[in-house]
Amino acid sequence: MKFILMMVICSALTGECGAPSTSPFAYESHYDCAHAGHLTAITIMQNLGSERVNTDHIYIQFKCIEEHNL
Repeated sequence: MKFILMMVICSALTGECGAPSTSPFAYESHYDCAHAGHLTAITIMQNLGSERVNTDHIYIQFKCIEEHNL
């Protein structure tokens, strides 16, 4: 079985989240997927910058979806 990373960027200020995005490839294990999720979330936060994150109270949610057919 493989795992697909799904992420969504949200604002705690408005309570809204953007459209979810999924990784273009599958991970071999839940660990690999979760590890990638944390690293990707950090990169996104850095790219958004502290001002935007602080102003909009940005947070990132992710989950690893198990795919049996991959």
